[in-house]
Amino acid sequence: MTFIISSSALLKNTQIISGVIASHTVLPVLENFLFEIKEKKLKIIASDLETTMSVEMQVESKEDIRFCIPSKTLIETLKNISEQPLIFNVDEENLIEIKSDKGKYNLRGENANDFPKETLPADTCNVEIPASILLSAIQYTIFCIGTDENRPAMTGVHFELENNNQINFVSTDAHRLALLRKKNIEYKGDAKGIVVPKKPLILLKSILLNVNEDVLIQFSDKHLFIESSTFKLASRLIDAPFPEYRVVIPKENPFKLTVQKESLVLALKRVMIYSNKSNYLVSLHLSSNKLNLVTLDIDYNNEAREEIDCIYEGDDLKIGFNARLFHESISAINNENITIEILNPQKGVIIKPAEQEEDEEILYLAMPLSVDF
Repeated sequence: MTFIISSSALLKNTQIISGVIASHTVLPVLENFLFEIKEKKLKIIASDLETTMSVEMQVESKEDIRFCIPSKTLIETLKNISEQPLIFNVDEENLIEIKSDKGKYNLRGENANDFPKETLPADTCNVEIPASILLSAIQYTIFCIGTDENRPAMTGVHFELENNNQINFVSTDAHRLALLRKKNIEYKGDAKGIVVPKKPLILLKSILLNVNEDVLIQFSDKHLFIESSTFKLASRLIDAPFPEYRVVIPKENPFKLTVQKESLVLALKRVMIYSNKSNYLVSLHLSSNKLNLVTLDIDYNNEAREEIDCIYEGDDLKIGFNARLFHESISAINNENITIEILNPQKGVIIKPAEQEEDEEILYLAMPLSVDF
């Protein structure tokens, strides 16, 4: 069985899905890509049992072929071959020969019948949105995902469809919360919420940068399916209810601060250097349109202070945060100015763009720390 394919095109497509393959796999066959050729179209599949991803490309072939090929060996070979047609010969014993213009490489694959079967969508709720919206949702929420395996629902992002044609993307690690709410989103099926693991989101984050079209998102009770003209992804969902996040978001916040984002980001980066590395504690002192940032590390006698112009409405106030986490949330907002709303120094603080798009809402919640300086 023989087929001919472009070396650079094959490298590009295998690299797209190579992140699915785990460094330590349960089954040897999962160290391979599954190649399926039907009617001169090659489908390349990678899986770790939890997440499966595939891409398709054209090839020159006179027959249908199905075989597994070691992923690392193939990619390393392709990285070191210049752009040219490659000839693949595959026999019934899973022996694979790759011919280039000046070389010949032989390797053994696994039996294609041992590769896990793809999970197909069934009884799903379907929503079609631009790839750019899904990419933004991942970028705004992925860094707030928790790592505590005893709280599995916090180790992913909550995709939540609401009855008013709205979709929410939410993540939390118990210290902070990220929420992107997109309005005017039409979908088919019952409104529901799912929790998507971090790994497929990391894969999507890199792939969606090069996708300029709508993607189809399908939820079932146990799986997520995402599809475009260039790739397909299926992932098992986290089987745990997401926390009731709305109850921790303060509704009435009498103290309001508006500040230039870049000024605050840079000031936090500087004063963070002098903070105690156990908690990166920074104290925000608010009074009469002035924001003072203060950090103190008694162990090393380090101290830093910076003053930033701002617009502040409310009484004089002092509140503490983990500067590293606070900086990360502020940096994620794509707006010139940000607004910080405070109920009191013990409750979660809302961070959001000073100006929101009409069809979306972006919000971060940061939990304060006790501070005595």
